[in-house]
Amino acid sequence: MNGYSQDSTNTAGLFEGKVTYIHQILNPNKGLISDEEFFRDMPNAGKSIVTLYIKANQYKWEYEDRIEYYNPKNQQLSIISKRVLDSIYYTPASLVEEKVEKIVKSNLTKKLLGYELNAQEIHTKWDTKTFFFSPLALKTNPTFWKNHKYNYLSEMTAIAKTFPLIIHHQSLLGNWIMAATKIEPMKIEDTIFRLTNYK
Repeated sequence: MNGYSQDSTNTAGLFEGKVTYIHQILNPNKGLISDEEFFRDMPNAGKSIVTLYIKANQYKWEYEDRIEYYNPKNQQLSIISKRVLDSIYYTPASLVEEKVEKIVKSNLTKKLLGYELNAQEIHTKWDTKTFFFSPLALKTNPTFWKNHKYNYLSEMTAIAKTFPLIIHHQSLLGNWIMAATKIEPMKIEDTIFRLTNYK
């Protein structure tokens, strides 16, 4: 399956390239369990590397256990398991997993990779995701993602007009944070998005 690229005239000034993040699982309750106990049996103290490839209106997230590719031609997500051979799950990106109850501009600020970051919180009944972003980094066109409800990308990009540099997820099922460690602007070849590479 080949990727689908937007007309290049619509992508001037938008980010194309590779972003490396560190994903860190967080201790959900330090009052109940110490960090030492929580991370004791966890590989690499709960840390893993995540890579994001962005090209116009398509992307690919590569996690330790899976790959998530968004194909704009059919507005569909392909989720490929790295642990179960030949296991690919397809879902419409427009499918609402959890209804957004409110979106709040956060007072939190951070500095990362030389950028001053603002934040917005997206709340559902079960979780809160805080997205930290800079208007100067990872710029995108929000119209590319207006129907992309998976991981709240449509809501996030409508406000930020960028991809996030930090994502902090909090829920009863577990907390984690993902922060960019390296931004590499580069031309991304369409072969990066070929699912046949993972079969």
